[in-house]
Amino acid sequence: MARQTGFTKASRELIVARASGMCEVMRQGCQFTGSEIHHRMTRGMGAPRVDGINSPANGLLLCSSCHRWVTENPLVSYRLGWAIRRNGIEVPPSVEVLWRKTSWVLLDDDGRIEIVRPNASRHITDVFA
Repeated sequence: MARQTGFTKASRELIVARASGMCEVMRQGCQFTGSEIHHRMTRGMGAPRVDGINSPANGLLLCSSCHRWVTENPLVSYRLGWAIRRNGIEVPPSVEVLWRKTSWVLLDDDGRIEIVRPNASRHITDVFA
């Protein structure tokens, strides 16, 4: 039997429900409807296994346009919580995410969002220009 390497069906359902089916980044050019689940901390081909790599806190529902941008722009994505380094220090539930240009949030493994800092958009305009 093949080993499960991606998000489980239950995790995917929690991520999609948390996002209400909408992209969780919403950069310029966003298609708005989420169609792909992005690993904030990559699975890392051949890398050691990391607990929680396929948990809802490590996933973001993105449109294909935002997913491509996040993947192609890792430095900004790390800064905004859309990507997390595999450094053994950061874990997805404790890394703040800029969510839909509106707030800094924490994501948990039960599919919930905790707003940490609201009104984020006035501080990050350079990223969305």
